[in-house]
Amino acid sequence: MVGARGSRIRSVALGALLALSILLLGASEADAGKYAVAQCGWYVGADASWADTTGGAKFRPDAWCVPPAGQDPFDGAHMKSFTRNAGTVSGTRFARWRWAAPPGTGITQVRGTWWQALHDGMEQRLGVDPGNGGFEVFAGAASTNVAPREFVAGFATPKAAFEDRLLCAKAEAKWCALDATSWSGLRALTITVQDDAGLWASIAGEIGAGGWRRGVQGAAFAAGDSAGSGVRFGETTVDGGRVDLTEYPCAKALIGSEWRATLMQPCPPSASGQTAIDTRRFSDGTHLLRHCATDFAGNVGCTPSWPIHMDNNPPAQPRNPTLAGGDAWRRVNDFDFTWVNPDQGPASPIAGAYWRIVGPAGFDTGVKLAAGQNLATLLDRSVPRPGLFALHLWLRDEAGNDAPASAIEVPLRFDDVSPELAFEAGDALQIPDRIRAVIEDLHSGPASGAVFYRRLNAAEWIDLPTRVEADPGGAKATLVARTPELEPGTYVFRADGADRAGNAVSTTLRADGTEMAIRKVPPAVAPKRALPPRAKSRLFARLRGGHGRGDSLTIPFGAPALLSGRLTRADGAGVAGRELRVTARPSRALSRRPPARPP
Repeated sequence: MVGARGSRIRSVALGALLALSILLLGASEADAGKYAVAQCGWYVGADASWADTTGGAKFRPDAWCVPPAGQDPFDGAHMKSFTRNAGTVSGTRFARWRWAAPPGTGITQVRGTWWQALHDGMEQRLGVDPGNGGFEVFAGAASTNVAPREFVAGFATPKAAFEDRLLCAKAEAKWCALDATSWSGLRALTITVQDDAGLWASIAGEIGAGGWRRGVQGAAFAAGDSAGSGVRFGETTVDGGRVDLTEYPCAKALIGSEWRATLMQPCPPSASGQTAIDTRRFSDGTHLLRHCATDFAGNVGCTPSWPIHMDNNPPAQPRNPTLAGGDAWRRVNDFDFTWVNPDQGPASPIAGAYWRIVGPAGFDTGVKLAAGQNLATLLDRSVPRPGLFALHLWLRDEAGNDAPASAIEVPLRFDDVSPELAFEAGDALQIPDRIRAVIEDLHSGPASGAVFYRRLNAAEWIDLPTRVEADPGGAKATLVARTPELEPGTYVFRADGADRAGNAVSTTLRADGTEMAIRKVPPAVAPKRALPPRAKSRLFARLRGGHGRGDSLTIPFGAPALLSGRLTRADGAGVAGRELRVTARPSRALSRRPPARPP
């Protein structure tokens, strides 16, 4: 993964150099440096590979190097190889943890803690690979000792790798029994790596494009250390003074006030970056530019020094700016702009103009450069959508001097969208005093309008005196016309409107989508007005006959009975203009004839 990442970074860096023109490329003879790698302890993992010469049949690995935060960083931390507790393993067969030094480097010391449980000829051996695939043992254990203890070994000649092996130490024709599990343990490793590889460094970009330079200048730099510990720092200087320092992402941990690597190759093998150099910090004249790279071992590689010419006199503001067609609202998305360049005197001539268009909803083209000696026009600019935008423009001379604060601002007003127009909602049988239609335009705003009417099936429209009442916000207005005297019949109405950019709109519809029509009917067929709801009423009645009265009376057969009453409202008031009729219906008993007298 590290190698692939390094290749990608280096490709980007080289691409930048080719695109911007290479300014400097060089490498210096690096002094030998060293760095320490911490493994499996101090909350650090392990950058090691594990292998089993039996193909995974007789051994298994187990590693746990990073306890939870707040615990002892070494509590339970281990890197172990175990035998599988069944069968046997042939002599000379082993499992191993291996730490390989990066290409171009070598291991000069290993320090750590080890312990083991060993049975039936199993041994733990610590050793190094001198670079030919061999294994030189510097420490070994043939019996069980589960007390963690320290070891240290140094090497006059740097080694390619360090290994911890758990092996059957018998002859190849013999075997070790696996009934009892054997294992080897390791932790708290510090591996010292010697790095003699040199670095290359380069710098390019507009700062080295030649001619006079001014203001903030871009620089692209790159460095490589593919055969070493990797690139840790990049530093750019002018006249020996630092103008940029970049620290690249490296795998490291601060242990005992010392930065230790946590990977065997902790930093990227190649790296690149960009910076901006403010030449205003330096006097006019020639200055020396340089870029250096440093790896994790402290080796440094630098470019040669390169002369850079600086000039710090920006052009003045453009004069007499003119937008073709004026700055009013327009329906064509095309803007041509001209100006007069200021007198540069002895300074370098105008070489172009920076421009930027900004507008609503966060629109921003970013800063663009229109190049050209003595340029005084900017043609065929456009905006992305209708609205009010602003063009900012300032000048640049051949030295690259520019002053954004001197920019002029020109409004760009574009609107090619017709307004929205609709009559107020209403009832065709209701004849209002005024005819109203609302016109809305969110860009240039409503400008004018008129209302017309005609009798249904008539061909000619008649215009009405119309007043345009603008809303305070400016995006809406109401067209108001007095309703004309209408003869009985059906009439349709039309409203026309336009915005400030000249976009027109016409409608015969209300806001609810129905046609704007009014029907006036003759008085004779005018619909009856609905009667108001009747008030609640009450009926009071009493019977009266003979000498008594009440709700019920018993009277002799054939005697008269009188019913009297009155109709009132719920509040007791009488109801005028209403007739109360009472119908008497004799009961079935009263309607019988008396029995005939006997003869």
